[in-house]
Amino acid sequence: MTTSPESKRTPGPWAVNEGNAWICTVGNNTSDPAVFCNRPIKAGEPYPFGDKWADAHLIAAAPDMATAIEQATDFLAGHFYDTDNGEWENHEAHEVFVRLMAVRAKAEGR
Repeated sequence: MTTSPESKRTPGPWAVNEGNAWICTVGNNTSDPAVFCNRPIKAGEPYPFGDKWADAHLIAAAPDMATAIEQATDFLAGHFYDTDNGEWENHEAHEVFVRLMAVRAKAEGR
């Protein structure tokens, strides 16, 4: 079972500049989506979405998380999917695999 589609994302590593955080939004143009990270949040400036540092660190971790998810789905499929009969040998492994594949699809815009 092949689980790794060709990646189109910007390769990591990504990092957070501790002096600034960025507001990142995905463009509304579905024919040409883009991520804009062009507005530094200065110290003391209000951030309307929650914890700016938590958001910045989550965004910076995205490439590493995507790689870990790809490795986990490949591992699960390689160890718990029986290619001879086309069935999963472990129900819990299959449930985790399905959830991880949904996250991958979301991250890949599918």
